[in-house]
Amino acid sequence: MFGTYKDYIAKPIIVVIVLSLILSFPVASFGADNSDPEELGESDDYFEEQIPKADGTETAEDGITDSESGIVGDVVWEGTEEISLMGEEMDLVDEEPVDEEPVDEEPVDENEIITVERGHLDIWINHKCAFEPPEEIAAAITSWKSTAKSTASVSAEGVITAHKLGTAVVQGFDENDRIRIIITVTVLMGRDYTLFVAHKGERASAPENTLPAFRNAVKAGYGGIEFDVWESKTAPKKSTPCILVVHDKNLKSKTGKKMKAYNLNWKNRSKYKIRKNVNGIKKYGPQTIPTVGEALSCIYKAANAAGCKNFVVEIDLKCDLSDRAVKYIIKKVGRHKVHIIGTSTTTLKKFKKYRKYKSLKLWYCAGSSKKSKRLSSIRTAGKAGFDGISMPLKYMSKDAIKLAKSYGMEIGGYGLVDGVTVEKWVNAGCTRFNINSKIFQ
Repeated sequence: MFGTYKDYIAKPIIVVIVLSLILSFPVASFGADNSDPEELGESDDYFEEQIPKADGTETAEDGITDSESGIVGDVVWEGTEEISLMGEEMDLVDEEPVDEEPVDEEPVDENEIITVERGHLDIWINHKCAFEPPEEIAAAITSWKSTAKSTASVSAEGVITAHKLGTAVVQGFDENDRIRIIITVTVLMGRDYTLFVAHKGERASAPENTLPAFRNAVKAGYGGIEFDVWESKTAPKKSTPCILVVHDKNLKSKTGKKMKAYNLNWKNRSKYKIRKNVNGIKKYGPQTIPTVGEALSCIYKAANAAGCKNFVVEIDLKCDLSDRAVKYIIKKVGRHKVHIIGTSTTTLKKFKKYRKYKSLKLWYCAGSSKKSKRLSSIRTAGKAGFDGISMPLKYMSKDAIKLAKSYGMEIGGYGLVDGVTVEKWVNAGCTRFNINSKIFQ
């Protein structure tokens, strides 16, 4: 029984000792000097794939000896740097691909905001205006362009010039030709650059050639007022010249009484009043026919009150004036802007002789229905040194405008006027329009 027990104990002990010897024996000692890496299933590429540490050294602590060791197995990197690198690799894998821009295109700064400022500018014909964009945009604008140069052009500095009635779009660009500002330019008819004269005053709202008509014309925004005059033949020779504001030679239609305009004088003019409802106006009662002095005083007072410094008065002569009458009118108008209009070269030459200031302009009326006579009148006026030509718009022509300008004269029209007609002749070179109702801006 004892022998059996020993055998039972000895066999397990022997097995344990043998296993312990086997497990404790180094693996590398088996053929370490004669082993061939290729025979072990390994190649030189294996060693090239091993990633060194950051400092380029390898230590036994990392489980790596040298290139000849034939190490097999995974390398576990430790430390924040390696983890950080691994993290970067993962980030690169997870990132979405970024579309690269073509090489020939200019890169756009995504942080730059392109602001397009839109504006509108009303400008009178033949006028210039420097449009000033907001500061943050103005600094970026390097060039300007107009979509309709014949209507409104723009200089390199952004100065807009109106040439004819219509609309143009002016654009400001930055150095990359991107639009920074858009300005819609509307060229209008304006009294300061195209002279609109109220024919016989504002006859659409008051009896023509009366003081109310003159005051209303100033308020309506006209650039000038035209009225007609006759010199009295019955006034005393040594008294102040009696020059009355009235159109018709025969006063029957305006006063209801038979009377010649040139027979009125200081004493009898109060008997011949402009009756109510003349030219369809019922608002006002009978009006006294004003003298040229009263008309001028009324107009200048209203113009001063309205702040109209360059207001023009046109005096249409319905008869030849005496030297006394011419000198009287010149004295009354002083330095104000006045146009003397007439068909008599004799009277116009008197004004030229006695006038003191160039603010008094002489306009010859070329109203013949025959073209040859109209052109002949223009030549006569040009040779006489007059300042302008006044003619019916229905007879206006480019030949007449060209001829007048060749003598250095202005040309203006009167008669039935509408916006289309005015636009046509403004663009052709007319500078003044005598109109019966307001058609301008």
